[in-house]
Amino acid sequence: MIDKTAMLRTSRLELQLYEQIEQAGLPQPQYQHPVCGHRADFAWPDRRVCVEVQGGTWAHGRHNRGTGYADDRMLANRRQLAGWTVLEFTADHLNDGSALDVVRDALTKEATWTDN
Repeated sequence: MIDKTAMLRTSRLELQLYEQIEQAGLPQPQYQHPVCGHRADFAWPDRRVCVEVQGGTWAHGRHNRGTGYADDRMLANRRQLAGWTVLEFTADHLNDGSALDVVRDALTKEATWTDN
């Protein structure tokens, strides 16, 4: 069981996504699970799916500036090469429900988005 109080102290956005996952009845993820030497915000190791919630998108946080951004892209590449499906979301994705839709698709491998 994930400690929501501890999660809230760490990230309001992570808690928001976790509660969406929980309310949708999706499988419970592992929180801060190591994937390729770094902790993923959420992971379903049995399905090799991991999620990173990118906070501070509009506040010039660590994940969207110079070295932090470059390091995150390289980590995502390494995870993908290791066979993980890597999902990354911003607050906008959590707020409009698209993050939950993509997580559901990844866990069931039923992509609903097309190029058309």
